[in-house]
Amino acid sequence: WSRAYGDTSAEEHVYSIIETADSGYVMAGSSNDGSGSDQIFILRLNVIGDSLWSVVYGGDSAEVVRSICQTDDGGFLAVGQTRALGSGDAYVVRLDSSGNVLWDLAYGDDGEQDASEIRPAQDGNFWIGGYTTTADSGEQFYLLKCGQSGDTLWSRTYGTHANERAHSIDATSDGGCIIAGTRLSYTPYVVKADVSGIVEWTFDYGSVAIRHIRQTHGGGYIFVGTQPYNEHELRAFVRKLTADGDPGLTYVSNGILDVAEFVWQNPDHTFVVVGEVGGGYNCIKLSLTLQFLWGADYPGFWLRSGAVLPDGGYVLASTSYYYGNLQARVTHTVPDTALSVPGHDRTPVQFTLSSYPNPFNPSTTISFDLPQAQHVTLTLFDLNGRQMATLADETFAAGSHAVNFDGSKLPSGIYFARLTAGDVQRTKKLLLLK
Repeated sequence: WSRAYGDTSAEEHVYSIIETADSGYVMAGSSNDGSGSDQIFILRLNVIGDSLWSVVYGGDSAEVVRSICQTDDGGFLAVGQTRALGSGDAYVVRLDSSGNVLWDLAYGDDGEQDASEIRPAQDGNFWIGGYTTTADSGEQFYLLKCGQSGDTLWSRTYGTHANERAHSIDATSDGGCIIAGTRLSYTPYVVKADVSGIVEWTFDYGSVAIRHIRQTHGGGYIFVGTQPYNEHELRAFVRKLTADGDPGLTYVSNGILDVAEFVWQNPDHTFVVVGEVGGGYNCIKLSLTLQFLWGADYPGFWLRSGAVLPDGGYVLASTSYYYGNLQARVTHTVPDTALSVPGHDRTPVQFTLSSYPNPFNPSTTISFDLPQAQHVTLTLFDLNGRQMATLADETFAAGSHAVNFDGSKLPSGIYFARLTAGDVQRTKKLLLLK
């Protein structure tokens, strides 16, 4: 199903959607009926998309919420920005499970602050990330840790006042936090902080405006954003980072996705990226090694957020035109299917073989794409041509597949993975470094 929500006489923007503990959804954004400033807009849905309640909240000043998460008692915390005190302040709104506003708080001092995302921390508290600035300096990353009642445990800033603006954060498996955004327009900036907010490493290589980051199942990271392609075009950009912040694989769209807004990893280790499209897809699926698998054009011209569901489908939040106004829209897909652009198929069109990480120690994931069902033999050889292992010897369906190779019992050196599928052979050099 796919539905538009909100007042048809107002304009609604949606920035975030999550699945709730009861398998429903809650989304957050802004609403403006044309009579004043933006107000926060939060909508609660059941599992089939029926509206349970909605909240439009705010005063004469502009308020917006960009991210929302659920609390232990079934309520919600939403973050964004308020201009109630003149300059912008980071803004937190607490709602109960029925949508009643319990309290709201503004965080900040002189200058301007904005909260981009909130994520639950491992210790039961919450991470809030965004940016802060003062009258005599540029922007810096802003990270705050708060309790369930909104009390500030501590806050920190990161950067060199070089217009660093954090757009996304994620809680990490070691109890810390990853913060990502942009400095100086198109320089990526990523900060890994420990549980106390102390910097462990930073990353600022390349030319891309980061919009979203998540930790991957393997403990590394993946971020998405936009890269200038030429004077008139933008391209969606995806990059992996290792757990230590070293650059990994990249994917750059070939014009099918202009702006990448949000990324998540599926249980099968593939990735889904959503965003804004000029003339192709607004949702793409990538393999573990960032190979393009399929693209889809879902309702709503600007997909802002999404998640994979237990049934294998996706819930997608977007802004779309409805009766002449911008409206919030939610789409629930059937399990892993795409409303594909005619003429495109998500089945791979050629045999491919890749591995990540490479070099590796002691294990790597070997991925391969099959355009048709085929009996596959995947074998490992050393530099002298001796067969060291058979990693696969069976029939696979058409599509993308991955096999893990553990080299802990082998010495350091160069190895070769050979894929044989019918009359086709592919070989990949592997470097084991211990």
